[in-house]
Amino acid sequence: MSSVKKDFIWNMLGATVNAFTSLIFMVIVTRINGTNVAGIFTFAFSLACLFQVISNYSGRTFQVTNNDPLLKDSDFIYNRITSCIIMMFFVLLYLSIKKYAFYKNIIILLFVIYRIVESFTDVMYGVIQKNNKLYKVGISLFLKGIIGIITFFLTDFLSNNVVLSIINLIIVNILITILYDYKNFKPLYKSNKYNKKNNINILKLGVFVFGFTLLTQYILNAPKYAIDNYSTNEMQTIYGIISMPASFIVLCSQFFIQPLLVKYSNLIKSSQYKSLFKLSIKNTLSIFIMGLISLIAAYFLGIPVLKLIYGIELEKYLMPLLIIIIGATFFGISFAISNILTAMRKTFVQIVFYMICSIIIFYLSRYFVINYGILGGTISYAITMVILCLMYLIYHSLNIRRCIKNV
Repeated sequence: MSSVKKDFIWNMLGATVNAFTSLIFMVIVTRINGTNVAGIFTFAFSLACLFQVISNYSGRTFQVTNNDPLLKDSDFIYNRITSCIIMMFFVLLYLSIKKYAFYKNIIILLFVIYRIVESFTDVMYGVIQKNNKLYKVGISLFLKGIIGIITFFLTDFLSNNVVLSIINLIIVNILITILYDYKNFKPLYKSNKYNKKNNINILKLGVFVFGFTLLTQYILNAPKYAIDNYSTNEMQTIYGIISMPASFIVLCSQFFIQPLLVKYSNLIKSSQYKSLFKLSIKNTLSIFIMGLISLIAAYFLGIPVLKLIYGIELEKYLMPLLIIIIGATFFGISFAISNILTAMRKTFVQIVFYMICSIIIFYLSRYFVINYGILGGTISYAITMVILCLMYLIYHSLNIRRCIKNV
């Protein structure tokens, strides 16, 4: 099997299992612990994802497409340690302000620790991927997903204790990181002394990537935050279930993009912008077609399948489900273009896009959730995603055209 095929297949398997772990965890908690606990669980999971943006900071895309010879792998490792410490500070600050119940605080903190382990492993993945061994990253994600799901289910089934289940999930991730990931990472990694200047330089260079990634997570989960403020844990559970199929669209976007990051970097480095544009059109069409197929499947099968999986009456939520999938398709296209622009280091304009959309969804989500409940949450999400996608498409077309003229 060729290296490209191996990378694609294992990355697809690993990313699929990793993306759907949250869905499966939700099924387990809803079935075993009930909708109230499931509501707390899904909110804590989403909140930890938002804080993970701080610990990931500039992210793996920025790391893998780095062409600056002064920035070494060790600089990204030290920078990740720095960002994880900063993340923990803001988590504790947030919890002290919100003053949630003790049980909710514990679940949030445990998911934050879970995300810190993921973030540190991700910077190791960056070193492995840059050395054209992406398939090993896929294998790691696959193992963590499968073993994590089994561990979480058995613990919760036997103990009916979500806190203990998350603790065991963290232990599984740490063990696989030590026993498998570090073994793959170590031969490829050259250790260098801590360089304060380079650490600060990465923070400066990655600030816009961090900014729009943080805003991305906020936009994706803004309806959940509105529900947390204005509604119940039960509604949080329903929204979490309805929004889960949208992760399939985002997942497909990752399938197309992750194996191409190094290729993007090489095309940009050699100024082959026409080839880059053709590749972006191909990716955009692929995501659009996938979204259309998902929409049709959701119309006929979505509610019956979700009802079967979660054991909850969902008949009146077909329209929110379809709206979520439409919004996710537009976000998937935006995500694909975003990775190209990030590789081109066009990051400031992206943070402008996300600032605009964050303001839009901040007001829309509150208004629509208060007045229309779950349907309102999905409408605010979809409107924002359409606006975001249009801005990306227009800018990307103009930027590529300008680059081609300047070659």
